[in-house]
Amino acid sequence: MRPSRRLSLATLMVSLRVATWSSLAPSRSCRSQEAYPGRIDHVAVERPVPLGLTADLLAWQDSSPSRQAERPRARTVRFSGYDWTVKSSPGRFGPGPNFFSDSVDNVFVDPQGRLHLKITHREDRWVCSEVISARSLGYGTYRFGVDSSIDGFDPQIVLGLFTWTDDPGYHHREIDIEISRWGDPANQNLQFVVQPYTRKGSIVRFSGPPGAPETTHTFLWTPDRVTCRSLTGHPPGSSSKGLIREHTFTQDIPKAGGENPRINLWLMGGKPPRDGKEVEAVISRFEFISLPRP
Repeated sequence: MRPSRRLSLATLMVSLRVATWSSLAPSRSCRSQEAYPGRIDHVAVERPVPLGLTADLLAWQDSSPSRQAERPRARTVRFSGYDWTVKSSPGRFGPGPNFFSDSVDNVFVDPQGRLHLKITHREDRWVCSEVISARSLGYGTYRFGVDSSIDGFDPQIVLGLFTWTDDPGYHHREIDIEISRWGDPANQNLQFVVQPYTRKGSIVRFSGPPGAPETTHTFLWTPDRVTCRSLTGHPPGSSSKGLIREHTFTQDIPKAGGENPRINLWLMGGKPPRDGKEVEAVISRFEFISLPRP
């Protein structure tokens, strides 16, 4: 990013509401296509993105003090002991592409401390949700508890539990556990990925057990490997009780640096759910255990 345009994550999130399309600088496409097994290629960004910025965030183009004072603050939520910025977009943005909202209709934390992400239908638009941790955590164990029956998701729905950085190095340091059938009801509904997914051995697909009301999904990221696990229920610590699948990746392991844990709920190709119903995913907890220093 150019030094004159170095902005905080919160400022970038705010810019989604107020960026002026006509004033964009020379552009490039960013993460323009994705294709997983059973998933149609789709353009994740419909409009040009200024050089040095990410596909789903636009910088505010007028940096004058008077303009800065007018900017609304990005919404944040406190979940599992971490602050998370709630993504909002003025148009369709990746992944999908979709509309994203920071409304309490789409993202909120309930009295039990659980995070709710929703896909809602408002004013003829299907609106998705994403939260981004304010902290970069690096090597260690990332654990996500899901209190929704994942086999009941509409085939268009994608629930992503992952890391990502705007820096394109190491394929954006993207490590994914994704829950989706990618538009095809016959597809398996879970996958582990260490990007790039196009590299042989970088993606593992499997099915979760039907009817499980709670699941836990983890990955242990070290300098030379990533071990992913999915389990039924919420077993403590490193317990293997209820193990659905475990897999260790040893190639293309990204070097830690600047990535953030993220959780999103979105629509494959930006297309509505086949059943026409709004969708909710409940995340009971997020935990991180730092890798011990040698």
